[in-house]
Amino acid sequence: MNKRRILFLVVIFAIAAMIGSQKKFNEETLRAAPESAPTTRSVFVQNNQEEIINVQKELDGLESLDMSIARISKGMPSKQELRALGEHELHHMPLSIAELSEELGNIKQLLHDNPNDGVIIGKSIAFYRTCSAQGEWPSSVRALCLANLHEVAGESLDSAPVELYRLAKLAVELPET
Repeated sequence: MNKRRILFLVVIFAIAAMIGSQKKFNEETLRAAPESAPTTRSVFVQNNQEEIINVQKELDGLESLDMSIARISKGMPSKQELRALGEHELHHMPLSIAELSEELGNIKQLLHDNPNDGVIIGKSIAFYRTCSAQGEWPSSVRALCLANLHEVAGESLDSAPVELYRLAKLAVELPET
């Protein structure tokens, strides 16, 4: 045999012997370890748990967004339904719109809480576009969706119908408190 091959085999056997002795040492150490679990966590475990929590929050956010969009889409009263309400209810915010305004607020809050989540932003933009284009929905709700669309996506308000443009402009120009 060649001297290089012999030297190579010697090095491999030496490494194998070192690994074997290390394994034996680890087994002896494990036997001597106390039975109680350590109270500290490794950074790897903590990071994994934080990632799991973040993924769960993200899924909860998406579910919440989907539920809010579904509730608004199914429950929004049409202009005709609002006209059919009694005189007293017309001078106050109808209960159906008050309940759905909470859902609109939930969407806005999700956008605020997840400014870098492309899925939430994309679904919200799509909803705002659809909402602002719903001709049978109340103009105030459509204008709010248009203002939110302008805020989130930076889309121009100029292409909107005049009444929506004016209402959305009022919503956009309101000073923050």
